[in-house]
Parts: sequence; C-alpha cells; structure tokens
Amino acid sequence: MLPLTKDLQQKKSNLKEFIELCNRTLNYLPNVLSKVEEKGDYKIFSSNSARTIKYVHPISKKLFIQDPKAFSYSIPLFEDLVLKIKSKSKEFKEDEKN
Repeated sequence: MLPLTKDLQQKKSNLKEFIELCNRTLNYLPNVLSKVEEKGDYKIFSSNSARTIKYVHPISKKLFIQDPKAFSYSIPLFEDLVLKIKSKSKEFKEDEKN
C-alpha cells in the first residue's frame, strides 16, 4: 500500500478506491489537525507545528462527514443514490433530496 501522501496524488479509477482513500484520510486527520473552529455552516481546521499555524479552507458542515464510522455508514446510502442518478430515476426519498 502506498503512503497516504503518495496515494492522494494517484488517480482513482473507481468509487471503491476513492472510498478507501477517504477512509484512510479521515482516520489520519486527527494526527495532523490541532484545532477546529465553527463559523456558521463551516468548520475551519488548523494544524499547529513548530510554532507555525496552517489553516485548511473552510469546509461545509452539511457536506463533510468527519467521523470515519459515520462515513462508512453513509457509503451504501451514497451508492444507492448514485445508482438512482445513473438510471435517471426521478423517484427520490425526502432524505435523499437534502
């Protein structure tokens, strides 16, 4: 398996590879992020290393699933939604519309 830094630079050819990379990244984030601030609907993460603070671009709380377990739980729901979109289905549940 490639180190995460190299794997992030590699093209992913299918959804499974992308999901695996997301899981690895979510599990690694606590090792590098020091602080999180919430501003409205956004989270702003920062890393403090050697007296240098680096900030991540603001991330929407509505779109980002930070918890790896919650992310894993959401994958089958996401895959079902993708299949519906691929098949051009126009029948969506209320929770799939948000």
